[in-house]
Amino acid sequence: MPGHIIPDYETVVKKGFKYFYEKACKTYDKLREEEKNGSKGEELKAMMISAKIPKKLAKKYAEECRRLKNGASKPERVEELEQMAKNLEIVPWEPAETFWQGVQAVWLIHMLVMAEESYPGAGLSFGRIDQYLWDLYKNDVIEKKIITREFTKDILGCFWFHCNTVYDAMIRVGKQGLNSGFGQIITLSGCGPNGEDLTNELTYTMLEVIDSWYPSLEPKPNIRLHRNSPDKLLDVIVDMVARSQGSPFILNFDERSIAGMVKE
Repeated sequence: MPGHIIPDYETVVKKGFKYFYEKACKTYDKLREEEKNGSKGEELKAMMISAKIPKKLAKKYAEECRRLKNGASKPERVEELEQMAKNLEIVPWEPAETFWQGVQAVWLIHMLVMAEESYPGAGLSFGRIDQYLWDLYKNDVIEKKIITREFTKDILGCFWFHCNTVYDAMIRVGKQGLNSGFGQIITLSGCGPNGEDLTNELTYTMLEVIDSWYPSLEPKPNIRLHRNSPDKLLDVIVDMVARSQGSPFILNFDERSIAGMVKE
């Protein structure tokens, strides 16, 4: 059934689709000749073709950005479109080098997965997005100060906006109404493998974006709580929910759920 999945966005951000393509090629090259002509070989060839599709799509979008740039009148818009084109020449084929590229890679692949899943379908989630984008955020905003925290909120705001554009397409074809949801879920905070808290500055930045975009339907935020969750995080969440926002959804089960999975 469609939905109820978390695609491996983290690997796309950190290694790019080139990694998947080369992995499939190496596996194919190790096959015996009869295997190459059989189901194993056919499956791997299909994987190689599929892995190159995001690169081709990104190239088309880069070309469109430059076409729009030629008609832009404001210098800042010209610069923005050129940077978007440069980003798309890197991701999602190569690993993301910047926070902007990381968000771009996630969204481009999310679009492809949604198209493949032939939505509507519940639960196509982004996973622990504040964790796998954290290194890029930390490098760009905190360490090298390439971009400001406010600019990352602009980037994330665009991401939030596009998560809601899927409704337009589905409503046009009569597959979805505004009273329904796609369940594009993001998960923030939570604990690490040793019970340590993984809340970071990006967690709070995303919570601010969620607050500013209320009452948008997507993406739906989940907060993973545990015994080491910081008071600051709890205060922010309580304040958001107290203002009748209805989100983020609070999941206070990290220790118990993890212990249960280990026991099983």
